[in-house]
Amino acid sequence: MSGRAAGGRAPPLARGSVKAGARRACPLALAVLVLCACGSNKLLTTPQTFSIVGGEPAIDTTQPAVQESDGGAKPSDFGSSAPVQVDLFKQHESAKVDILWVVDNSTSMAAKQNRLKANFQGFIDQLTQANEAIDYHIGVVTTDTVSGDQSGKLQNRAGLSHPWVGEDTCGAGCDQVTAFQENASVGESGSGDEKPLLAAEMALTPPLSTVGQNAGFLRADATLFIIVLTDEDDHSCAPISGYVDGQPDPVVGTEACEPGQETWGSTEYFARLFSGLKGPSNSALVTFGAIVAPAPATPIHDDAGAGMGCVDPSDNSVSALYARRIVTVAQEMGMTNTVASICDSNYNESLSSMGFLATGAKTTFYLTRAPFQSEIQVYVTTPDGGTRTLEKGGADSSVDDYQYLPCSQGAPSSVENAIVFYSNKVPPTGSTIEVDYPVDVGGVQCPPP
Repeated sequence: MSGRAAGGRAPPLARGSVKAGARRACPLALAVLVLCACGSNKLLTTPQTFSIVGGEPAIDTTQPAVQESDGGAKPSDFGSSAPVQVDLFKQHESAKVDILWVVDNSTSMAAKQNRLKANFQGFIDQLTQANEAIDYHIGVVTTDTVSGDQSGKLQNRAGLSHPWVGEDTCGAGCDQVTAFQENASVGESGSGDEKPLLAAEMALTPPLSTVGQNAGFLRADATLFIIVLTDEDDHSCAPISGYVDGQPDPVVGTEACEPGQETWGSTEYFARLFSGLKGPSNSALVTFGAIVAPAPATPIHDDAGAGMGCVDPSDNSVSALYARRIVTVAQEMGMTNTVASICDSNYNESLSSMGFLATGAKTTFYLTRAPFQSEIQVYVTTPDGGTRTLEKGGADSSVDDYQYLPCSQGAPSSVENAIVFYSNKVPPTGSTIEVDYPVDVGGVQCPPP
């Protein structure tokens, strides 16, 4: 019973006897823990050495630099790590197209106009026999910008409801070929100062394009095809002057309409104008073609400084002066296969090719990256998953299917890094064009324009 109080309960401890001792021990233990965790608060420093450099601050403007050559690299240098690009394109048709023919009506054009009319069936067949019906307008203007009844005004010698051939003007019971032939019979009494580029500008821009007989020809939702037929070069003026304070402008050159000088407007002006007729970033909706005298290997004319031209051996009346300015506009617009010779014995092949292009088909396909040219492979698969054929590339249009136009690396050209099919080898509508190539990672990148 000892040590227990009555009733069996243990006696209470003295108040604070053990717990107070614990409280006194805790502050010392906590201090030891903090000291161990934090360590000493003494700062350790190391001496810093420095020196003063004289001179003025400068930036090395040569660094970093971009190497623009491939350094002689080959696809094999990359081994299995060589990047490979596959670009796919589809050959489409346009639902609507507006086609403007600019026909020279000066002296010496009778035989050429007759060939155009005689072979026009091949042109319109491409439009009427397309996979899907194409809504077309076909109008004619002359190269005469002097006469008031011409000067960019659509000719209506066929007596249609509007001065163009189309379903809305030449429907059931109307022969579209005959109607075009009548409109294109513009004769030879026009001005000898041919200005086809200016005539096209006048026809396709206000006020003529919106008011009067041309109104309604050019449609906002249609593609546009401009085709020039002339046996001379172009003499059009343009707002861009080639002279500054009486001296040749080194940027534009001397091609400006100056009194007393046989110089004319900048071709670049017309190329940009035509390319922009369908609005910003829609240059692909505009095609420019011509039946003219391209540059031959040897000159056959030397009058008035015209230089080179062409002649049909079977008909001496069919000759023409080199249309340098018109060819240049086509090149500046990226059209490399839309120029045919006006001296051909007939225009059937040329008109059939142009009619096919009028359907919206393309000859030029831009690559997304710079390739190793020797390793390019181009395949064309016919519509509806048909035959897949490896095409032949090269510079000979008689045996090759296409040519590759490399990056110009600064040279002025609208066609860069592109596969361009020859006019008689253009992939058919609905086909798929596949371009396989190893990427030249050290080469100049040349994206589409």
